[in-house]
Amino acid sequence: MRRARGRKRVFTKFTITFSVRATFTAKIYKMQAGNPIESVCERGIEAADAARPIRHVNCRIIRNYEFAPTHFIIDLELADFGEPLMPGHFANLKCDDKPYGMLYRPLSVMEWDRSTRILTIYYKVVGVGTEWLTRQGVDTVLKAVLPLGNSFGVPDTAKKAVMVAGGVGVAPLIFLSNRLRIERPELPVLFLMGARTMDDLCLQLFRQYSIDAEFATDDGSYGHRGLVTELLAGEFDTDGQIYLACCGPTPMMAAVKRLVPSDVIAEASLEARMACGIGACMGCVAKIGQRKSVDGSFTYSTVCHDGPIFPLHRVIFD
Repeated sequence: MRRARGRKRVFTKFTITFSVRATFTAKIYKMQAGNPIESVCERGIEAADAARPIRHVNCRIIRNYEFAPTHFIIDLELADFGEPLMPGHFANLKCDDKPYGMLYRPLSVMEWDRSTRILTIYYKVVGVGTEWLTRQGVDTVLKAVLPLGNSFGVPDTAKKAVMVAGGVGVAPLIFLSNRLRIERPELPVLFLMGARTMDDLCLQLFRQYSIDAEFATDDGSYGHRGLVTELLAGEFDTDGQIYLACCGPTPMMAAVKRLVPSDVIAEASLEARMACGIGACMGCVAKIGQRKSVDGSFTYSTVCHDGPIFPLHRVIFD
C-alpha cells in the first residue's frame, strides 16, 4: 500500500508539472503579438501569427540528393498545406520510421513555393536522424510540424541589406535573399558566406538561385583566406540605412555583433538543439538582453518559439 501511494504522489506531481507547462505554452501563443522584440521584427512576428495554428502534415519526397559531401537538399510536397511560410521559419521533421521514434529534427526552410506546395530544405548529416533521412527515396511520406518560429523583418527604410552566413546557416538567408529579390528588387543585397573549406561553401546553391556572393574559407581553398567577418570591413562606413541578417555558428555571430555598430538594424537567426519545437520544454533557451537595459539584465527566451530570429544587439553570446 505504501508503494502504491508513493507512485500516486509521483504521478500526480508529473501531471501537475506537465499541465502547468502546457498551460504556460498556450498562454505564450496567445501573447505572441505582444512579444517584446524590437519593432523591426514586428512584421516577422505578425507573419508567424498569421500562419498559426501550427499543423502536423504529411509530406511526400520529390527529390533527396547529395550535392556536396554530407550536404543534401530535399524537396517535399505538402499537398494539404497551403499557408504562407516566411524567411526564418523552420519545420520539425520526423527522421525515423519507428512508432515511438526519436525527437523530430528542426530544419530551416530554404524555399517554399506556395503555388506548387513544394518545400525545399537543405540539411547536413550530423547524426543518426539526418543520416536516416539521406536514405529515404522518392515518394516516401514523412511527418512534419510547421510553421515554427518567427521570421526576419527587413525595415522599409533599409537602403542596403547584408547577409552573413556560415555553414548550414545559409539556408534561411537564401530564402530571405530570394524573397527580397521579388518584393524589393531595388534593394541591393550583399551576401557573405564563410566555411571551413570549399566543400562546405555550397557553391551549387548560389549558382542554383543565381545569388552573387563573396566567400571566405578558413583554409583558403576558395575566396578570401580567413574569417567571413573580415569581409565586413568598411561596410558600415557609409551613412546609408543598412539592414544586416546573420545565421551560422555562435562564434561567428558573436564576432559579427562586435563589428556591427549599435545603430545598425541587425537580426540573428540562432541555432540551438531543440526537443519540442514549440516552447514547451524550455530546452533551447538563449540569453536575450532587455530592451534599453542599462544594467545588463536579460531574460531566457526559447529559440524555437520566441525566435529563432532575435535583434542581434540584444543577444548575449557567452
